[in-house]
Amino acid sequence: MSTGKPPLARTPLALFALLLIGLALVAAGWLLLSDPERPTLPPEVATTLPDFTLSDLDGVIRHSSEWQGKVVLLNFWATWCPPCRHEMPHFAALQKEYGDQGFEVVAIATDDEALVRNFAEIHGLNFTILLGDMRSMRIARQLGNRFDAMPYSAIFDRNGKTRMVHAGGLNRRQLEAAILPILSEG
Repeated sequence: MSTGKPPLARTPLALFALLLIGLALVAAGWLLLSDPERPTLPPEVATTLPDFTLSDLDGVIRHSSEWQGKVVLLNFWATWCPPCRHEMPHFAALQKEYGDQGFEVVAIATDDEALVRNFAEIHGLNFTILLGDMRSMRIARQLGNRFDAMPYSAIFDRNGKTRMVHAGGLNRRQLEAAILPILSEG
């Protein structure tokens, strides 16, 4: 039965109150998101380049500490992964163009060694390729790859601080937008 009065939610005072609450929530969200002390990475992501050792394609044991002082793109990939295959020429071009400025691509392949070696030779890959195993999947998980996605990339500054993580393929434009500001930091 209608009393002839509009529902409370339709009164001017109630609408005004809802508007104020909405504005307060937007302002609070803006303050939280614009806080310069707020971490830019999900909390489950390692804040620095993990400590690890893996073999490269020549059988040489490589340690993550050897890239200290460089801007590092750490990529997890496999030859059977189409987006991974698509990224590799971009990585090679960036290594060639920015390597002398302290940029280093390190790609960890979770794949058969012969397939990785063949792929690297055919495509003229000019960056460090490591052979992954179960340890490498743990490294990826430390960097936030909860679902073992491939490709998965992380970028670290010269101090080894994690600056970006990304699940899925990256193109050259995205990569340059991520690494150039870090390289310019000196």
